[in-house]
Amino acid sequence: MSSQAPTRQIIYVYNGVETIITEKCKWVNPDGKTTKQVLLEIGNEIYKSQHKKEDVDDLLNQASAILWREFQDDNHPLYSFIQAQLKGLGEYSKQRSQIKKDYLLKDIAKESRFRIEHYFERGDK
Repeated sequence: MSSQAPTRQIIYVYNGVETIITEKCKWVNPDGKTTKQVLLEIGNEIYKSQHKKEDVDDLLNQASAILWREFQDDNHPLYSFIQAQLKGLGEYSKQRSQIKKDYLLKDIAKESRFRIEHYFERGDK
């Protein structure tokens, strides 16, 4: 795994003029860490980042990629859970109220951290 954080491009349009900004994704550096350590750190970072959708999305995608590389199984319980959280995060933009958006992000962040920690406490990996 690379120690460089990936980037994303954000396109802003104002008065018909597009501005493209490249920014680093929220990312946990996996160098010198076990899969368990990286995933536990991702769980904590998700919880800390619960107020910014892009960061939660980045971290869930990183966890998903790590789990897929490790197990390559759509039915793996933690991988399935992360995929469901990513799908739930897709509902974010459909929420009309900022309060509902905040609650959705907090719920995803809390549940993600809990499920990642619980997975390793059970001794599955």
